[in-house]
Amino acid sequence: MAYQIVLDPNSKAIRRADNLHLRLQLKRGSVDAYLLRKAFHVGFGCLIGIPFTDNNLAVLGVENTSLVTQWSDLGQEWIIPPFTLQNSFFGKGGPFVRIGKLDPTAYVFDPEATAILAEVEDYSPYLLDFVPRRKLQSITLGIRPNELDRTDWRIKMHESKAAVREPTQSERNLPLVPWTVFGLGDPDLWLEQFRCLCLGQPIPSVVKGADDS
Repeated sequence: MAYQIVLDPNSKAIRRADNLHLRLQLKRGSVDAYLLRKAFHVGFGCLIGIPFTDNNLAVLGVENTSLVTQWSDLGQEWIIPPFTLQNSFFGKGGPFVRIGKLDPTAYVFDPEATAILAEVEDYSPYLLDFVPRRKLQSITLGIRPNELDRTDWRIKMHESKAAVREPTQSERNLPLVPWTVFGLGDPDLWLEQFRCLCLGQPIPSVVKGADDS
């Protein structure tokens, strides 16, 4: 059984499109999910993120925690920044419900101005961002993404289809989207990690339950 995400056998298939406002169904309620691009990089998945909205914080039960207050003061945009999710999870009987079109001005993130994190990655609930797995243990509370030294990170720039190139020095500082196309168990784990950190509970580290269709 998953930590948070609930599959609804009665849900309709989502017709994928750029800039859709979806709801992701959890045990506690439904959180906002922004489908930014219907196809991303090699096209095996959609670019989607879980925004740092009042509704999402309330559904997760963390709206009054000190960490959320700190992140809010810093203008945090995402609980889970945009990542690529397998297309199969937008089918009938999935966890998503379509709300409507998403106004592109609802988010600051620019999908066209991103770089690829091209090594094994992990989500850091301390950073609310993706980092190389080999760097995960060095991330602590209080560190901001723009304060990290990316000198030895494997970063690439997407050219076309599966073609990539080396980034320029300035491009190494762009927001990173992992090359991995994730299953549903991954954001399920990340949401639980975020919730547990905010509430001062033990933070899980293992994907729970089957997440493949």
